[in-house]
Amino acid sequence: MIWRYADFVLERDQHEGVEIFIQLVKGHKDESKERKIVDFLGKYSEAQLAFLEHLIYTKGSEVEAFNTLLAGIYLNKVDKEDNLEAKTKFKSLIMNSSSMRFDALLAKVEKCSRPLRAEKAILLGKLGDHDQALNILALQLKDGDAAENYCDSMNDKSLLFKLLRTYINGGEDFHRSAIDLLNRRGREFPASETLPILPAQWSLAAVQVGLEKLLARSVETKRSKRLEAALLKTEMDNLRYEHYLLTKDPVMLGKHSYCMACKKSFNKDLKFARYPNGVIVHYPECVKDKRICPVTGKMF
Repeated sequence: MIWRYADFVLERDQHEGVEIFIQLVKGHKDESKERKIVDFLGKYSEAQLAFLEHLIYTKGSEVEAFNTLLAGIYLNKVDKEDNLEAKTKFKSLIMNSSSMRFDALLAKVEKCSRPLRAEKAILLGKLGDHDQALNILALQLKDGDAAENYCDSMNDKSLLFKLLRTYINGGEDFHRSAIDLLNRRGREFPASETLPILPAQWSLAAVQVGLEKLLARSVETKRSKRLEAALLKTEMDNLRYEHYLLTKDPVMLGKHSYCMACKKSFNKDLKFARYPNGVIVHYPECVKDKRICPVTGKMF
């Protein structure tokens, strides 16, 4: 019934008409039905946009086709109308989504008649080209805050170092930005990689704060590794001692000895297993799990 009168309703009011389809998919997940509706709404652009936004923002759909299509719709609006709202939504969607064809969107962004360098940087980052992304944000757009936010949002600790290197390689015009980054976030850089790339002409006074943070972190890292090594050695020594206690005494089996699991005597092959609690059983017949005593159920 809905499909029969859908065109009639949508032709008169797309916003009212799309609510019918939103209610149709509410409360349950049916990707095939959602795809059918998205395809049907292709000739009603505003309705299709509203339905896709419901799927992604309300229902949290991670279907690649839906996310890519919605991003493409935003991008078309930016290209044709220079729509600021669509530009903001496009940027937010590509930043937060992990389910879309970033390569296809990058190709469209590069052909867009509007300058979308920040958005291009995000797409490059999603495709793993962080060096080029940071080059755009830090050197071309000269937006240090955006470059740092990019590094932080990617959950990759190495990116901040790449940003520092980008500033240094960008020439003297960007050295002030590099020094500021080092002095503010010096504890987040690896000393062994950072010290060799610092320009020789920088004065010690300019980077003293950053170097102190950098070296303090290096000392803490070494101390932490030494402590970790000491703890591992102690644990290994304890395990060796436990092994000694368990194996120092011989296992004595007499002619009347029997398996404590099946109560049968041992055969001439004398294939048996002894658990740390002293339980001796046939092996492998009565051993279901080497870590669990088959008689007491205790785990070792």
